[in-house]
Amino acid sequence: MINKLLKPLTYTVITIILVLVLSLFIYQQISLLHFINITFIFSSCFILLSLLIFISKAGFFDGITFAFRKFYKNTVKIKELEEDVEQMRLPSEQTTKVSISSFLMTGIILLILMMIALLIY
Repeated sequence: MINKLLKPLTYTVITIILVLVLSLFIYQQISLLHFINITFIFSSCFILLSLLIFISKAGFFDGITFAFRKFYKNTVKIKELEEDVEQMRLPSEQTTKVSISSFLMTGIILLILMMIALLIY
């Protein structure tokens, strides 16, 4: 249980430090409004990345890949290239090692922190 929470908390701490550094670099000051804005962008990116990985794992892009392979196979008549195209892995096979839970939890934690900061503001 602790190992599952350690990775998202580590990502969250690193992201908050990065938010503060970016706030100093871009706006030359740290304010609650800048923290809210930058944290919203980072939390949105984490959540969208986890959703993209989830969709890819579910096999949504496999059908599109098959269609492009069939089209490429019909247009290119070189046998060596056809074999290379057939041996390429599907997108759902390539994302099996990536866990979406840490990205999703990090995005949710950052979103909650942003909402708390928004209530304070």
